[in-house]
Order: sequence, then structure tokens, then C-alpha cells
Amino acid sequence: NKPGIKNVLGLISLALLLVLAVIFLRAAWKTARRGPAIEAQGMSTTARGKGGYWLGFFFVLSSPWNIGFWLAVIGSQQSLLKTPSLLNSLGLASSVVLGAVTWTIVLSVAVTAGARVFTKPGWQVWTEILTAAVMLYFAVNLALRLFA
Repeated sequence: NKPGIKNVLGLISLALLLVLAVIFLRAAWKTARRGPAIEAQGMSTTARGKGGYWLGFFFVLSSPWNIGFWLAVIGSQQSLLKTPSLLNSLGLASSVVLGAVTWTIVLSVAVTAGARVFTKPGWQVWTEILTAAVMLYFAVNLALRLFA
């Protein structure tokens, strides 16, 4: 908590913020000059997406932690059933699975729709410019406190 150490750490932080701002501005400049993103070679976007979906799907199905979690969730709900029976348990399990599948579909649609927006170079350029502006804002505030 000594003034000398605080000043040294403040100057290091100021330098780091300025360096980060420059890095983000350079990245924005390079992205803007490069233009549209280049697709990965050898596989279409649709094929990559489907392969990734099925890989994730089988990972989730085969995960012992995931299976244990869902068994615990379904098991903990048994006390809420008025008449515990095999049919009621299957109905509860089906409801849980239907809810999970519905959530997965909603999330996948949202990610796909977002990917169309967020993969455009313009989005990346403006995000990097905004990040650089935030870094500069913090650098100016820090400089005003250090040198005031």
C-alpha cells in the first residue's frame, strides 16, 4: 500500500491497457482489410455442423456424470408423484427428456441465427474497435488518477 509501489503498478497497468488497445485496433484493421471469412477447406459448413452436433450428442449420452445427474433429477421428483408407478415414472422421465430436447432445439436455432450475424467480418471489426475504445477509456481514467 506504499505510494511508490502503487505508482509503479499503475504505470505497468497503463502500459498494458495501451498495448491491449493497440492490439485490438490492429486486429480490427487486419480483419477489415481481409474481408469475408474464408471457409474451412474440405468440408461444407453444413457437414461440419452436423458432425459436431452428433459428436456432442453421443458425448452427452455416454457421459456417466450426465446419466447420474438425470437419474438423480428424476429420482428426486418421485416424491412429488401422487401414485408412484412405472407409468408415472416413465411419464416424468419422458417430460424431462422432452424439456431437454426442446431446450436443445431452441438453443441450436438461436446459435445458428446468431452465427449468421456474428461471423461476419464487420461484426468482428466493430467488436475489436469497441474493445480498444474501452481499453483506452480505462487507460485515460487511470492516467488521470496517476498524474492528478
